[in-house]
Amino acid sequence: MASDDFQSLSVPLTSMISTSFVQPFFSANYLSLQVHPTPQGGLSNGTTVEIRFKDRGMFQWVSMLDATRSQALLQKREERLGEPLPLYEPPPTSTGEQITTTNSARQPSDQELPSYSA
Repeated sequence: MASDDFQSLSVPLTSMISTSFVQPFFSANYLSLQVHPTPQGGLSNGTTVEIRFKDRGMFQWVSMLDATRSQALLQKREERLGEPLPLYEPPPTSTGEQITTTNSARQPSDQELPSYSA
């Protein structure tokens, strides 16, 4: 049901239950969102929102929305659990010395690479 009174919609990122990128055969791409309504927000359970752009593409906006939404969900989960997961530390060896790890990966030399024949 369309209404001339509708001007904007504000949905918290963590209230988006699912997103779906829709590519119809004979019309423009759009994003479909299932939204969990907030109390006194005016939406009902099972609300689906469709976002369509008339003047630009959808791909870049959808990827930015997904990245932002993922970060918001991670932040909400950390708030609920109290703190983020601890970083992994390898166990000490049997001799008691600590194994050190580095983030820099060594590139193999040409002699270490396997050879392939056609």
